[in-house]
Amino acid sequence: MVLTGEDAREGEVVPDDPFGAERGTGAIELGGRVHGVTFDDEAFPAFAAPTAASGATAWGLTLSWYPNAMVRVMLGMERTGFEAVGAGPARDPETLLLTRMQISF
Repeated sequence: MVLTGEDAREGEVVPDDPFGAERGTGAIELGGRVHGVTFDDEAFPAFAAPTAASGATAWGLTLSWYPNAMVRVMLGMERTGFEAVGAGPARDPETLLLTRMQISF
């Protein structure tokens, strides 16, 4: 969802009011997603330790700033929770913070 009103066409955001052009702000986009995975019992112990997680569910948010049509600056955060194997304790959740600057030409 582009918060500043521009259209996101084919995954590309072009700011209507580029940064630096008479006090332009660029475009700001907010994104989110949820995803997960589940492993069946046959994965253990052949492909993973028996104490590993039997599944994981994650959610993430991103905030992207497009100062112009060629530059994107992104801040993202993702939180992953793990499902326990059998009656054992679940792994502690993990939080990931990402930053990225992208130049398209």
